[in-house]
Amino acid sequence: MRMLLWFALLALLAACGGGGGGGSSEIPQSWSQFHRDGQRRGFGTGIVMPNDGTLRSVAVDARDVRRPGLPLAPIVASPVVDLDDVIYVASENGTVLAVAPDDLSTRWVTSRCDLPRGQQQCPAELGPIVSTPALLQVDNTTTVVVASRTGSVYFFEIDDRNPVPECVACFTATIDTDVRDEFGPTATVEIVSSPTLRPNLVTGTIAQVLIGARITVPGDGDTPASTAGKLYSINNDGSLRWQFPAPGEAAIAPISASPTLGVGEATYIASDDGVLYMLTGDGLLKREVEAGELAAPDDLFVPSAVTSAAIYLNGADGIVRAFNHDGSLRWQSAFPGESFLGTLAASSQSIPTTTPTESGAPPPTPTPLAAFTGTPTATFTPQRITSNLFAISESGRLIILNEADGEEVAPSRSMPDEPVRGTVFTSPAISGDRLLVFTASDSRVYVYDTATLTRPRICVGGSNEARACEDADDCP
Repeated sequence: MRMLLWFALLALLAACGGGGGGGSSEIPQSWSQFHRDGQRRGFGTGIVMPNDGTLRSVAVDARDVRRPGLPLAPIVASPVVDLDDVIYVASENGTVLAVAPDDLSTRWVTSRCDLPRGQQQCPAELGPIVSTPALLQVDNTTTVVVASRTGSVYFFEIDDRNPVPECVACFTATIDTDVRDEFGPTATVEIVSSPTLRPNLVTGTIAQVLIGARITVPGDGDTPASTAGKLYSINNDGSLRWQFPAPGEAAIAPISASPTLGVGEATYIASDDGVLYMLTGDGLLKREVEAGELAAPDDLFVPSAVTSAAIYLNGADGIVRAFNHDGSLRWQSAFPGESFLGTLAASSQSIPTTTPTESGAPPPTPTPLAAFTGTPTATFTPQRITSNLFAISESGRLIILNEADGEEVAPSRSMPDEPVRGTVFTSPAISGDRLLVFTASDSRVYVYDTATLTRPRICVGGSNEARACEDADDCP
């Protein structure tokens, strides 16, 4: 799934173009986490615009006035943006902050869930958060769902006209699912997976929250420690709807990837050992398939599946696989020596052609970039749209695949002229103006035109200075 860092790009999308436009809607709008919707396609409506050279930031934990002097903690969870461009982010200190997009002023901040007496089964303190928050926005109400590494899921409601977060429900895996009855009294639950929401389009409420978990059973000297995984389906009041596997069924490997939605209420989840599970809307297993080596070196997240005409998944083994909805393998494309730590992005891509020039007419059919034979005075205009998958390898290689057959699109241009200078842990996203955006460990935000694969236009240097750059050599 790879949420680390990459939503620096979302801050750019939010600040420069918005997360979908201002104003609320009577149709519920959800942002299921780092890839915007439950299909994980990574395509958003925001626009990437030229940067004015000013890096703006806000210290999340420092805004929690109830915990003055709290040391700042890392932020692994990706920020999300609502329809009014408000940015939400959570830290490993357990602080959840909402800030205005124009000046990053605090809209609200919380680190606690205080429910009425008798309802407080979850710890009041949220605890460390690496899971990306999920949003549901309808009329003037925003519901924010956050999950803690301690195994609890919290529901907050905010009236956008008077933004004060009210904790309305919670779910704790250890108590609500009888984990200790199934795995023993010392078993613990950790949640790093991000929640995926199914909205009820009629009532404008959350119909279902899906989230994966890791269960750890400590060893006792004679018995080694063991781990297992669960996928939980939670109602909007915090009660458990179902769990997979059900109690008593064979255990599966831990789940750190985030659930992906499909047609007919199907749910897809990848376990850390590289198995893709396909479930019905009631949590019953339809089929399972081997999906390759997904585990990442840091053992924090693995990529999530992407659904469209097929189910797409990539992993640390450098292979992109496409599965039909019946579980059969449609195609796979291997890239020896590469490793994918982030989730794929899927979108249509403009395939350029030449336009008439002094040297003659353009080719009669659209010509991909790799085969372009026009004169130096030719210009590119989008003439044909294909549906493609975009992957960024750990080494920074940009790979574009045809979604139908897995063939590489314009392979000679898949590596930009200027290589990425850091390790890529993050998932790429595609803005509404077809710019592919991702970040790397070199503190840069990389922006490529999906048609021309031009070099980065925005960079954030290690000196904390950001500016627009004409090319990568202009970056700090």
